[in-house]
Amino acid sequence: MNVKRRTTGQTIQGGSISVSLAILSAILLCGIVAGAVTASYIGGDSGETLTDYMSRYVTAFGEGMSPITLLPATIWSVYKYSIFAFLFGFTVLGVVLIPGTVALRGFFLAFSIGSMVKLFGIPGLWLALAIFGIQTLIGLPCLLIISAQGFAAARSFARMMSGGKRVMIGSVFPRGYFILFGVCMIALLAVVILELTVTPKLVAFVALRMLQ
Repeated sequence: MNVKRRTTGQTIQGGSISVSLAILSAILLCGIVAGAVTASYIGGDSGETLTDYMSRYVTAFGEGMSPITLLPATIWSVYKYSIFAFLFGFTVLGVVLIPGTVALRGFFLAFSIGSMVKLFGIPGLWLALAIFGIQTLIGLPCLLIISAQGFAAARSFARMMSGGKRVMIGSVFPRGYFILFGVCMIALLAVVILELTVTPKLVAFVALRMLQ
């Protein structure tokens, strides 16, 4: 009887995570579309600002900019959305805040990429890949996994508060919940290392050719 109850709890949570992942993926896509559309309306003055930024970036890199100086900003950039999504999963407010976090991530990512492509054409796409490629390839799946788990937990808390179906605490945070979160944190640590070692070289390489 006890085994059956534990299995049922895991099945409920697993199905809930699958639904949450589908919902959040759709929300991420909406954020991406909104960001890309917004980027199409940026003005020409932004091109000069971005060109100046690239010039300063290449100059700083050429002068031997230390990765240590970029460490705090890089950690914040890589971890912030995932940490917020994880924390929001411990409250019923996560039902609203987690989708909002995912949507914002998609919006700002697409807006940044779209802006570069509009201002510089195909070279802007290469620049965007150099800047955001590693974070997108590894960081985005991690965000979706953490967000799906947190969103499923928040939905369970919402059901508890609404007096609906009773949910066991083991079905809200199963054994693999924190293990999977830890794996994602390690993956994001790899992103931080790559962002400090590989990304600056890629960006400098692309930017130098765009400025020539």
